[in-house]
Amino acid sequence: MKYFRLVVILLIAFMMVAPTEDAMAQRRRKKKRKEEKVKKDLGLTHCLGLYGGAGYSAFVNDIENSKTPGGGAGFLGIQYMLKKHKPGDMNPRNMFTFAVGIEPMFLNSTLKMNDFNYSGIYHYNAGGVQSEMDYNMAFRKYKESMNRLSVNVPIMFGGQFSRYYFQVGAKAGVALWGGYTSKSDITMTAKDREIIDVIGSVGSHNLCTQKGKTSDPLKFDLDVTVSAEFGIVMDEWMPASAMMVGKGKKKIPLSYRLGLFMDYGIMNLNPDNGSGIIGTNRTKDPTTLTEFNYANGSSQPGPVKGGTANINSNFSSVKLNSILGSDYWKEGSNKLTSLVVGAKFTVLFQVSPQPKPIKKKPRPRPKPKQVKIPTYPPFFYCVTLDAETDKIIPAHVTLTRIEGNKDTVFVAQVDPSVGFVQNQMNSEKLIISVKCRGYMDFIDTVYQIDNDTVYAELTPIKKNAVVILRNLLFDTDKTVIKNTSVQSLEDLYKLLSENPKLRIEITGHTDNVGKDKYNQKLSEGRAKAVFDEMVKRGIDPKRMTWRGAGETEPIESNDTPEGRAENRRVEFMIL
Repeated sequence: MKYFRLVVILLIAFMMVAPTEDAMAQRRRKKKRKEEKVKKDLGLTHCLGLYGGAGYSAFVNDIENSKTPGGGAGFLGIQYMLKKHKPGDMNPRNMFTFAVGIEPMFLNSTLKMNDFNYSGIYHYNAGGVQSEMDYNMAFRKYKESMNRLSVNVPIMFGGQFSRYYFQVGAKAGVALWGGYTSKSDITMTAKDREIIDVIGSVGSHNLCTQKGKTSDPLKFDLDVTVSAEFGIVMDEWMPASAMMVGKGKKKIPLSYRLGLFMDYGIMNLNPDNGSGIIGTNRTKDPTTLTEFNYANGSSQPGPVKGGTANINSNFSSVKLNSILGSDYWKEGSNKLTSLVVGAKFTVLFQVSPQPKPIKKKPRPRPKPKQVKIPTYPPFFYCVTLDAETDKIIPAHVTLTRIEGNKDTVFVAQVDPSVGFVQNQMNSEKLIISVKCRGYMDFIDTVYQIDNDTVYAELTPIKKNAVVILRNLLFDTDKTVIKNTSVQSLEDLYKLLSENPKLRIEITGHTDNVGKDKYNQKLSEGRAKAVFDEMVKRGIDPKRMTWRGAGETEPIESNDTPEGRAENRRVEFMIL
């Protein structure tokens, strides 16, 4: 019975503990899945772009005795762009792109014709006798301006390599409106078969030189063009303020492109079905102006076979669309294609957030402890690592006393084969400085030496790298830098003076104690104090900007004194 009671008690305890452990395991699995989801990066970036451009344009044709000087084109557009880069690459330089959009475009082109003539027979009734008269129309300086407003849908594929990019693809365009205007000098003469001389310079009968002009709509079929674009990404030349839009966590990265493009049509805009560029008022009957006579019982002449020629008994009101439409714009008789060459400027708004690198939990800083000094000096160990790759780097390590004469007590170079340095020394409060070419200096405080290991993680010097200014101290609620921060300021000055092309943004941060407005003002004052100190030492103020972030960008929880101490900081980012 004794053992039976013991077994029952153990079973009840297990039943009470098992569900709790199962729930804890579920929470751990859920947290792990969430972390893995954050780590996952497919290398895809989604962007929306606004662009505009202008350039030379023409309707290329094969009309005999003509030339096409061309004209101008202008357009605006909006597009969606998908960028594909190597997964995990936080600053991709090489990527492939796909873009689709919509763009309204206005296109103008000029056509010029060599001089040409039209002749015909004019029938008239003189005293009951039917007579004939030969007439001639001489066209000089003929010019026709054609316009089209269309909506294009481009589909483009391409790539970006370093600062250069290219795109190739096709565009389909539908005309919303089309029109043309024709101008020419027309000299009209006549020769009566009963009169020897040619009749001319008779203004009352319009047998003279006059200006002809007409305007009419045009119909365009679907326009399909092949398109190519090549240009340069301008981001590295743009100021830092132009690379972001929005505030706080809602900031959207921007990218700028400037390129040259060419669109060339592969479709005939004057198709065989006659619904192409032929004007709504242009005649298609080549015999319209061949013969004229009096209509039945009328005192006005009319065309034998119909048409729209408006020539009265005085040969007045000459309309070019009635005369030229029948000759060179017959159905499908001439090929007409579009050509546009010009420059294009694009602004891309990144609408998908960049995958953020997982922040490593910082190792706890050593705290001063009241320990009994051993009879033998303890060992000091320092491991130097790349902050991004955790690989060993051969850095230079220096230990300097904080108090007293502030002399150097230890100097060593890290051996790449072992990855650390060591030395046996007395325990005291020291400043550790770790330096390596191509990396930010690592500065921190070693409160005591007790066979502990200092892990110095050095941040590479590159764009968007963020470095916290350690040992940069202020009095509580003050913006005046303490005298004990001299070494931190000296290291920042040395970094800027040794790298004259480096530009930085200094940012002040606070914890969440106090009002938001007060914290914002305090963070701005502390960032400005560091900026002023660098200017006082001779750094060009154009190489630096400063801002305050207040309590909006913590790196630790504000629920503990240690977390709040980490959040009260001044840092700089390389621009």
